[in-house]
Amino acid sequence: MNRINQILGKYSVGRVLDLGCGRGPFISILKENLKGYKEIIGIDTNEEMLKIAKENHTEENIKFLNIDGNSMDFEDNSFDVVCISNSLHHVPNQREILDEMNRVLKPKGLFIIQEMFCDNQSKKQLSHVKLHHLNAEIDIIEGRYHNKTYKKQEIVDIAKDLGLQIIEMTEHNTHKEQEKRVSPKEERETLDSIFNNFSEKIETMKEHSKYQYLIDSLNKIKDDQYDVGFFTATELLIVCRKE
Repeated sequence: MNRINQILGKYSVGRVLDLGCGRGPFISILKENLKGYKEIIGIDTNEEMLKIAKENHTEENIKFLNIDGNSMDFEDNSFDVVCISNSLHHVPNQREILDEMNRVLKPKGLFIIQEMFCDNQSKKQLSHVKLHHLNAEIDIIEGRYHNKTYKKQEIVDIAKDLGLQIIEMTEHNTHKEQEKRVSPKEERETLDSIFNNFSEKIETMKEHSKYQYLIDSLNKIKDDQYDVGFFTATELLIVCRKE
């Protein structure tokens, strides 16, 4: 039994809201690990991501909606669980969104935060952190808000500031866990795919003043990471309960 299952496997719940669902990776975790659920609703404002999410999750009790988390049209106290996974660093108005999530959460409901963090990572995992931060730089250059990832304590402080009771907290996707399931060949293939995607993305920015800077940054990371290897960063899962 993995750490996520040890926590989520205790709960059989009703309605679940996943804010900033993207392609639906956290919904996969919920499906696989919750003891039970009646309905999951994923919301996002990226139509392309929502289309992929719908293709990945075809169950009748899983729905996807194009809704802005700043002003959701759900009624107060209408969800048993609200979740935000690896999206905290993507929102400029974080407090407003978290308050809005709290508004739609029922009393005694669960508020779940999952977020990768940038400190206390192994060398292989720092490969992921560095690439993520480069991606954030590209997004900012192109006019999209994308903050760098938080330190672990910063994520804990965000959860504490909600004014809810923290009832569960664990790290998962650790270096040791990935050592057991990821082969050197898979690491190499992952890096090949990532660097190819970055190269294609940067090539669309040839006319930008920071084009050469981005090329140089990518090449420096590439040289380092093929030597070091690649694991994804450890994530922190925090479960809070609303009084």
